[in-house]
Amino acid sequence: RMATLAAAYVDAGDSARAQSMMQDVIARTPTPSADLMLQYANLQLKTGDDAQVNSILRGLQNQQMSVATRKRYDDVLYQYRIRQADILRENGDLAAAYDTLAPALASRPGDAGAVSALARMYASRGDNAKAFELYKPLLQHQPNDPQILLNAADAAVQAHDIGYADRALEQFLKLE
Repeated sequence: RMATLAAAYVDAGDSARAQSMMQDVIARTPTPSADLMLQYANLQLKTGDDAQVNSILRGLQNQQMSVATRKRYDDVLYQYRIRQADILRENGDLAAAYDTLAPALASRPGDAGAVSALARMYASRGDNAKAFELYKPLLQHQPNDPQILLNAADAAVQAHDIGYADRALEQFLKLE
C-alpha cells in the first residue's frame, strides 16, 4: 500500500516525499523482501535514480523468488534496459544502446516499449524509413496509444509519408 501511495506522490510531482516514504518503510523492515525492494526500484525508475535501480537489480539478480516476484523483477529490468538504451542513444553511442536494448527485444519481441526504443535508435541514425516501418505494426496493435501515435506520425513525416502522419495525428486528436 505504501508503494502505491509513494507512486501517487511521484505522479503528483512530489518525488522527494515518495522516496522518503519508501526509504522509511525499508529502514523499518529488518530484512526487506525482494518484493519490497522491487517496489522501491520501480519508484526509483519513475524518479530517474538509475544508479539506485541498478544497485537493487544487481542485489536481487541471484536471489530465489516466487513466480510473481520474478515477473516483477523482469518487468523492472526490462524498463531499466529501455531507459539505459535511450540514455546511450541520446549521448550518441548507438552501438552500446543497441547492446543494452537487445536483451529487452529478445525477451519481449514486438513489445511497444522495446520496439519504440529501437525505432528511436534508427531515427537517431537517420534511417527514418526503418523507424517508420517499426512503428507501423505497433500502431496496428495499439491504435489508441497516444505516444505510439505521435511517434509514428513523427517517423512518417521524417520518412516523407505525410498522409500516414496526418492519419496518425487525426487518430491522436480523436483520443482527446
